[in-house]
Amino acid sequence: MYSGITLKDGAIEQSNFHDYRTLRLNETPAIEVYIVEGADIPGGLGEVGTAIAAPALGNAIFAATGTRFATCRSVAHLWRSVVRNEENRARRGP
Repeated sequence: MYSGITLKDGAIEQSNFHDYRTLRLNETPAIEVYIVEGADIPGGLGEVGTAIAAPALGNAIFAATGTRFATCRSVAHLWRSVVRNEENRARRGP
């Protein structure tokens, strides 16, 4: 959510978390994770909650502005798109 994946000469430049900033748990909205019993072998539970932060942000922006975005390279890119969209809407008028 902080940075985008970039390509150079056809290869992804980021190789791991040391050069790709990810959203940390303390930066997400409140998350409720429910553990459902089942017959499957259990896996990691801590990562499940953070994966929903980006879609939740997208839904919040849609609820606030009425604009749905199909792609999001980063929060900064998304915010610039929202601002640009609102400026265009203001120029057009009601």
